[in-house]
Amino acid sequence: MSSVDLERFIVYWATAALCIGPFVCSAHGPAPSVIDALGNASGAVSIVRTNIGLAVPRTAGGFRYICPAQWGEEDRFPPISRMADGAFLLATDGRIHRGDGCTFESRDIENWTGRYGGLSGAILVERHAAGGVFWDVSAEPRVLFTVDEGHIDSHVHHETGVYYGRSRGPITIQVWTQDGGHTTLITQGPEADYVSLRTIEPLTALVSTQNGPELYLIRDGRAERIGRANRAIHGPVRWAGALYFLADGVLTRWADGQSMALQPVEWTCLFTIDEQPHACVQRNLHRVQTNETWHIGPAVFQFDDFIGVDEGCPGTEPLRTQCLAQWYHFGAEAGLVDLDGLTLESDGNEDQPDGSLPLQAAPAGHSGRESRGCMGLHGTPAPVSWLLFLGCALARCLRVRRVF
Repeated sequence: MSSVDLERFIVYWATAALCIGPFVCSAHGPAPSVIDALGNASGAVSIVRTNIGLAVPRTAGGFRYICPAQWGEEDRFPPISRMADGAFLLATDGRIHRGDGCTFESRDIENWTGRYGGLSGAILVERHAAGGVFWDVSAEPRVLFTVDEGHIDSHVHHETGVYYGRSRGPITIQVWTQDGGHTTLITQGPEADYVSLRTIEPLTALVSTQNGPELYLIRDGRAERIGRANRAIHGPVRWAGALYFLADGVLTRWADGQSMALQPVEWTCLFTIDEQPHACVQRNLHRVQTNETWHIGPAVFQFDDFIGVDEGCPGTEPLRTQCLAQWYHFGAEAGLVDLDGLTLESDGNEDQPDGSLPLQAAPAGHSGRESRGCMGLHGTPAPVSWLLFLGCALARCLRVRRVF
């Protein structure tokens, strides 16, 4: 089978996986959404992490799609960091992946025996049943320090040290510094199943309890609750001496020891990019206008800005074919790819000089961004139609996408 035949085969089966329909199972995964983003020195967005892959801005406009196959995964979208040299870094179990926004190079971490426990800056956690190992992966991976007990939930790499939190009972938060070793910041915090460190100055932590999420300010060895919700809390972000966060869709401000509900908003995330607040509205990421009243400003990323797999990113096989298949899968599921107007044609030359797939796009003026549930290939020969039907019958339900 030639490489082009293999690509055609993958496109057919990627399409078949979308045709399961409600009569088989609910095949569609979570709605496409932004998880977080990083900026560059000028304050512009340099990379966006979504639950279908990474989005990297192109000089010519739009965003190229970076698929999870580049870090050896199908549906995991782990946190990403930007190094001092401008390279992007992410990690999976026992491996680190460094890239330039086009391709990623992977390498194994020697003597890794645990599970992935999170990446913050250049500090990677190898989680064990009790405690774990903190790795510095800024260059050659090396052990920074180890923790022998407790369940390590989250950590933050800050210029003042490495902060980490443990739970499964009263939360414990500690900081490790090169000079002073480990310092305990709180030992008798609230009972929680999980603790997520949020900001460092001031130190805040979001904890998961049986009654819902709660947000705490940690100072002077004590935990002060500043917010709670029934479903979700996003943030906080620091702005003009106050903390802002979303509690069940209500924008809330904490300052001078008091929390005040400001207004209900239709935002589904709230975080900062280079200290500027940004929020998710539907499928888009917007800059927040922080005037007397906070409101949504211009969009800095929209899913409709995806142009798909860019030429040469990646440029090697079989990775390029894998990325094309993932783009057709996730892109069509999100209504970003019009498979109704997709045809496969052969020009008689099986060796494409640029390695591209001989695809004909949807007709001009047909955006293809409507979500039609089950999409097909027009003009598909009868034997292939039976393949598609068989694929629909055998395709499994999509797993929940893991974003760590």
